[in-house]
Amino acid sequence: MEPENTWLERLEKLLEGCPLACPETMGFPDDWKEKLLTLRESATGS
Repeated sequence: MEPENTWLERLEKLLEGCPLACPETMGFPDDWKEKLLTLRESATGS
């Protein structure tokens, strides 16, 4: 993944900003935020 790619941040903001979005109903695991953080860190090398 390209470090300048921001789709992970945009996805998180979208899910958190939409009151109708239900990650559990969409099949996201309970720890989806932690998984996004891990992906983001691996993409940036942090």
